[in-house]
Amino acid sequence: MLGNVFRPEVVDEWFLCGPFEMVQLIRDELAARDVPADRVRYELFTTGRPESPSDGNAGRPVVADPAGENWEITFNLDGLEGQVLSPKSARESILNAALRVRSDVPFACAGGVCGTCRAKVTDGEVTMDENYALEPDELERGYVLTCQSHPTTDTVSVDFDA
Repeated sequence: MLGNVFRPEVVDEWFLCGPFEMVQLIRDELAARDVPADRVRYELFTTGRPESPSDGNAGRPVVADPAGENWEITFNLDGLEGQVLSPKSARESILNAALRVRSDVPFACAGGVCGTCRAKVTDGEVTMDENYALEPDELERGYVLTCQSHPTTDTVSVDFDA
């Protein structure tokens, strides 16, 4: 259909929505036809990763050992500061850790798709597994998806209000 029905060279902006595999296929095809990535917008409801369909839908049970090796996570939400320890061995997301001490931490899909759990890293560093919600300029300004982010420094602070 591309080239016959839809001519990429005359389209100003593309809006894609659908299953992960279809959206990725169309994005790849548009890139192969030299359509700039900043002209392609997309929305996903799942990542299509069957090996972890329910990870993060609720805070999984994790118990920090105060004498063990833990990440120290501080977060700001609605003007209030929270703090939680997360065992380094658990590879727990920042969202999961925060949910253990505060049930109103915002999230929806917990799969890196919706952006509801977005927060700005204000101290420390994290690594993010998946990102289907944040734009490049948000990443440059230090925003992460807490459902997909894991500390890489002993202490990390994020701000959900930023």
